[in-house]
Amino acid sequence: RDQKFAVVLRSLEQNQWQEAVERCFQEKLQLSAKVQKACFVTDNESYTFKEDRSASETIPGVMTNYRSHNIVINIKDQEQKELKKIGLPGGEDFTIETGAGQKKHWTWAAVVNNKEEELISLLQQHGVDSSEFPARSFAELYD
Repeated sequence: RDQKFAVVLRSLEQNQWQEAVERCFQEKLQLSAKVQKACFVTDNESYTFKEDRSASETIPGVMTNYRSHNIVINIKDQEQKELKKIGLPGGEDFTIETGAGQKKHWTWAAVVNNKEEELISLLQQHGVDSSEFPARSFAELYD
């Protein structure tokens, strides 16, 4: 299924999104907390929270509150051998073996329709150095 990499938080966990990110990487990608700390850095300035109320996607006729915590996680060192297990840094397809001999196949996909590259190019044409902006600042402008 084409979905964002995500984990569902229970009501009691709403203020514990950092722990949920770590748990998500452990459960879905089988990356230990130690490996995560060695390979990734969280861009805390990119954190956003959004709440929407709309019809349930799974139960017809039921209104549901959807709360989204979004964060950018960057690779610290692209040479870390543990990244190859999840197809990085090249964005290659990969497979994770789960319990009971099951396999999950993953594909990295480019983010589409955010026009970030177009905006960066426009800024550069007008002499603006975009490297000094924090991560996700262009995506937030686009939203």
